[in-house]
Amino acid sequence: MARFARLLALGDGLGGDLAPSLDLKRGDVAVALERDAGAGDLAPVGAASLLFGNDDALWPDFTGRDLRTRAGTTERVVRHQDGATLGDVFDAQVLALDGDDVPTLCVLTAGGIDLQSAMTSRPGAARLEAIALDTAAGIGAIASLLHERFAALTLVLTTLPDPTDGVGRFPDPKDGIPVPPDVLLAFNAALRALAPAHPRTHVAEVHAALQGHGLSAPEGERWFWRRSPYEPGARGASLVRAAWLEAIGL
Repeated sequence: MARFARLLALGDGLGGDLAPSLDLKRGDVAVALERDAGAGDLAPVGAASLLFGNDDALWPDFTGRDLRTRAGTTERVVRHQDGATLGDVFDAQVLALDGDDVPTLCVLTAGGIDLQSAMTSRPGAARLEAIALDTAAGIGAIASLLHERFAALTLVLTTLPDPTDGVGRFPDPKDGIPVPPDVLLAFNAALRALAPAHPRTHVAEVHAALQGHGLSAPEGERWFWRRSPYEPGARGASLVRAAWLEAIGL
């Protein structure tokens, strides 16, 4: 019997195909596609797609190291969406799912958009840390609901990366105000703390996997798409996939 019959991918664009496809200039990449992920065909080069089935030409070191090969996974349900907040994940993604007892691996990327949005009002340090903790608690609520709906669920939560590599600022003002590194660390610590309260729940250390591949690295070696410091490029997608695989022992 398959270890995981189904892969369920939920959350924001960190696990999606859009930015990696744009980064590689693969798929039906039109201007409209940047606004609507349904406006054209995307190459399966995002983190969740690579987790399900590796692109051997692009990432030969991961040949055979994917769910289809190692876990017998045959079904993929992708609901993640660029720009999705916690509310979007809860309402448009989780509540739209019908529960069952099929062995399912769910990878969840959430919270980053909420923290980025909070920066627009320039909250004080104490307020921003409270927002980070509340955001992690919201992910805990989503985790509880997922386990209620899926009797044979294995869930992987995802820590948030820091594109500034600890510097806490972007060199180009048009990129906006980054989430402070200490706030990301507080959020990630809260995420790790809530995982033991849920059965079969793991934490993928994406923050650690991507650290050093942000602004401190040469442009060609950075994890994020060059047009957006929070969107994963092709390299970032592969690193996220690798962190998920490590979290579940594959």
